[in-house]
Amino acid sequence: KKKKKKKTKNENNKENTAKKTNNKYIGYKEANEANESGFFFIENVFYDDSRSENSVSLSKNIVDMSKKHFIRCPGMKLDDSDNENDAEEDEGKGSPVKQQKKEKLIKPSNFTSRDMRETTFSDLEIVPGKAYLYRHQGACDHIVRFRDVRVAHMDTNIAKLSSKCYPIVISEARRVRKSCMCCEIHDATITAYGDEMAMCSPFFWCDSCFDIAHPTEKEKEETETYPYFFE
Repeated sequence: KKKKKKKTKNENNKENTAKKTNNKYIGYKEANEANESGFFFIENVFYDDSRSENSVSLSKNIVDMSKKHFIRCPGMKLDDSDNENDAEEDEGKGSPVKQQKKEKLIKPSNFTSRDMRETTFSDLEIVPGKAYLYRHQGACDHIVRFRDVRVAHMDTNIAKLSSKCYPIVISEARRVRKSCMCCEIHDATITAYGDEMAMCSPFFWCDSCFDIAHPTEKEKEETETYPYFFE
C-alpha cells in the first residue's frame, strides 16, 4: 500500500483560503442586489425601475387599489373633463338637484405607472421645488426636488457634450442627519409635534424609541407625527 503524502502548511493554508473565498458570499447579498426594485413618483405617475430581470413593479398594488377605491392623488387632474365637472358643480350650488349630483359624483383614480426605461426627461411634467419620491431597495425612500431647469445654450460647453454624459453631477450637497433626541445613537426617522412624551416640540425620534415611548396604537394616533427625511 502506498502511503499518503502529508500536506505541508502552505498547501493547507491555500485550501482554507479557497474555502473562505468560495463561501464568502454564500447566503449574502448587497442591499441593492437583494432587492433591485424601485420607482420614481412624479406628479401622480410611478416610473418603475425594470432594468433588472429580478425587479418587480412596486407600484402595481398601489395603482390597482387606487382604481378599486377611487383614490385620487391630491392636486392632480386626470384630464380636461375635471375642469368641466368642477364648473358644473360651482353652478349647481343653489340647485338641490345639482347638489345631489355633486354629492354622488365620483371621479376615477388618476394614479398611473410607466416604465422608467422608456421615459426621457422631456416626458416628465415637473414643478421646480416640489418634493417627489424615489424609492429603491423595496422600502428605502428619498425626497427628490428639481431645483432649476433650463435649456442649455449652444454656445456653452455643456451643450456640446454627448447625451451619454448626462446626467452631470455639478455638486454634491452635504448630508446632515439628525440623531434621535432620545437615545442619541440611531438616526431620526419620525418628527413629532406636541408630543407629551417629548421634552420639546418638534422632537425627533428613531423607530425603536418612539415605539417604546408610545406602546399603544392609541398613543401613536394621538401624537402628531411626520416621517423625517435628512437634509
